[in-house]
Amino acid sequence: MAQPPPGWGEQSPQPRPDGADQPTQPQLPQNWGQPPTQEGWGQAPQGPPIRTPDGDPPPRRRPRRWFERPEILIPLGLVVFLVLGLGVYAAANRVGQKATPTTTTQQRHVITGTFLLSGTEGEDFFTDGSGCQGTSGYDDVEPGLQVTISDQSGTVIGTGALDSGQVLEAGCVFRFEVNNIPVASFYKVAVGRRGEISYSLDQMKQASWSVELSLGD
Repeated sequence: MAQPPPGWGEQSPQPRPDGADQPTQPQLPQNWGQPPTQEGWGQAPQGPPIRTPDGDPPPRRRPRRWFERPEILIPLGLVVFLVLGLGVYAAANRVGQKATPTTTTQQRHVITGTFLLSGTEGEDFFTDGSGCQGTSGYDDVEPGLQVTISDQSGTVIGTGALDSGQVLEAGCVFRFEVNNIPVASFYKVAVGRRGEISYSLDQMKQASWSVELSLGD
């Protein structure tokens, strides 16, 4: 609350018409009771209107358009970025699913086996310093004879060869191994031109991818 000026409320002697002195009440300022301003009590003085150097009033400020307002652009940019990111992720996921082979095509196996040429030594096979091999009508059965693996459509999916023969009681036995065999519904195993034996996928799994073939008696 504003304080009254000094001397307010005090009586000062004033001359009377008859020459005697009597107390009088001092007058309040005109701006008494109004809030103070930087220049003192009462209303602040109003300056002249703003003018340009040419004497014209300044032009009105143009309202900002929506693309000039950061409070709109920032949330809008975040939404666009999120939508684009989700689109790129979905597209990359679809491409990855198409490019990634299935488990079936990824699996590779090694088929091992034995090929027994049964018969009598000297008649059906003979031995030398490195092992045994066929003779007479079996003279094509020898180390290096090709082993072919085909799938259900007859496509060759792997090849190998007979190792050195070993004489056993049952005859001359050769071992072989064919690597990098893909999964198929059926497998056809052929040794040279001696025909082929078919195995299903389940049979191969039950036999641990190992087969036993024989020729002769």
